[in-house]
Amino acid sequence: MATMPAGAMQGRVALVTGSARGLGEAIARRFAAEGATVVVSDVREELGEAVATTIRDSGGRASFHALDVTSPDQWSAVVGACRDLGGPHVLVNNAFVTTLGGIEDETLEGWHRTLDVVLTGAFLGMNACVPAIREAGGGSIVSIGSIHGGAVADEGRVAYQAAKGGLSALTRAVAVAHGKDGIRANVILPGPMDTPIVAELGFVEQQRAFAASLPLGRQADPAEVASAALFLASDAASFATGAVLTVDGGFTAV
Repeated sequence: MATMPAGAMQGRVALVTGSARGLGEAIARRFAAEGATVVVSDVREELGEAVATTIRDSGGRASFHALDVTSPDQWSAVVGACRDLGGPHVLVNNAFVTTLGGIEDETLEGWHRTLDVVLTGAFLGMNACVPAIREAGGGSIVSIGSIHGGAVADEGRVAYQAAKGGLSALTRAVAVAHGKDGIRANVILPGPMDTPIVAELGFVEQQRAFAASLPLGRQADPAEVASAALFLASDAASFATGAVLTVDGGFTAV
């Protein structure tokens, strides 16, 4: 049975989108701690540079590359940087934006922007990375979905739910198409998590109250979801592809 030894990502180049803060930052830090050379990417350049610097100061290997996931040219540049490092071996599709509208009040602009970043951004990323991962000898794609759109639904955030549901479907299609290329592709569906965007949306108290009702009675720390990403990216998950891993504190079990 596959196990996860220390240094589970040694010798691998991992590209993590949306990794200037929150879950993406936690994944980048965890991968680096396990030996990966991490390419931190985000539109938030100052924050992204700070994450890469912190990783290097801790003895890890990381660089920052500005990446607007809706730009094919920027994808080409960042994948080229990964190739220069001998990869990529791992892609984490984490970049996202969200709007709050329901079906009657969501704007067309908000709909397009959310799908452009979450779904089209991941399409462009996998389109650019699949051949590069294949050339590097194979590897893993981990897409960060959501329980909302991936497992359950609610009345708001229709663009976000549609985009995240599409991301799950797209990732599984890549898994089916490219398993024989040595590329695994899996999805994580996180539940409520303590990240900066929750505060920006004004949902801190609402989310804490909701999380208290879960079987585990709390929201996740991003580091806990990063551990799930590490598992799927590593050889410990060598026979897992096309899988959807729910990490939600038991929400969907109730």
